[in-house]
Amino acid sequence: RNLASASSEVVCRRAVDILAANPADLPFVAIYLCEGQQRRANLSASAGVTEHKLNLPAAIDLDDVISFPGAAYPSAYPSVFPLEHLDLFSTVVGTSGSPLREAIFLPVRGMTGPLGFLFAGVSPRKRIDSRYHAFYAQIADELGEALRASGMLQREAQLLAEAEAERLKLRELFRQAPAGMMMLQGPNHEIVLVNEKYVRLIGRKSQADLLGKPLAVALPEAVNQGLIELLNEVYRTGNPFWGNEMKASLDREESHQHT
Repeated sequence: RNLASASSEVVCRRAVDILAANPADLPFVAIYLCEGQQRRANLSASAGVTEHKLNLPAAIDLDDVISFPGAAYPSAYPSVFPLEHLDLFSTVVGTSGSPLREAIFLPVRGMTGPLGFLFAGVSPRKRIDSRYHAFYAQIADELGEALRASGMLQREAQLLAEAEAERLKLRELFRQAPAGMMMLQGPNHEIVLVNEKYVRLIGRKSQADLLGKPLAVALPEAVNQGLIELLNEVYRTGNPFWGNEMKASLDREESHQHT
């Protein structure tokens, strides 16, 4: 389950490391990841390949039904293949000294299609029955779950990074604006952005006097001038209000003047 916090490539590498710890049941294992919307899957991680003299391709053409029968139709293909029918191997011998004769090829499923494929050797000590099929299916399902979670976390991190970049861009626009500007948020009209020109305009000492405070607290003189009511209406209806040369009385603290 901890695999979900990693990238897809790291998820595959860690999964293979875990599976390789039991070569008697999994003589070799390889994980291929699909490449976006293309009809191609790339080898992401493998174990037992060198020991068993496998000549695995770096990528699978999902339409090449000769090398990997059924890869183009992962919902309907038979999952177990005799190794001698695949042009990928020399003689493959298991840990018990018995030759490996079969491999299993399973889709690692996503929400709308395969995320990749699990290709693994079938132990000569095991009989291909429903329990053995279920064993491989569980591996593929858990790998798919980790990859889906990994993809969602990566997307979430990407969205957070994009949002932070937008916030920084907005702050810079505020800082460079030729006029005083302030941004409010929420029903209490909390001040979330204000530039130095606005701070000087209203006679406050710094942005810290304003940021994080409701407008009615930061500028109490605005309450009795109808400004809060205007903002309440804008917040309630979502309709903008345009004020042209509206007069407002401000208590300029730095000079103790009421302007």
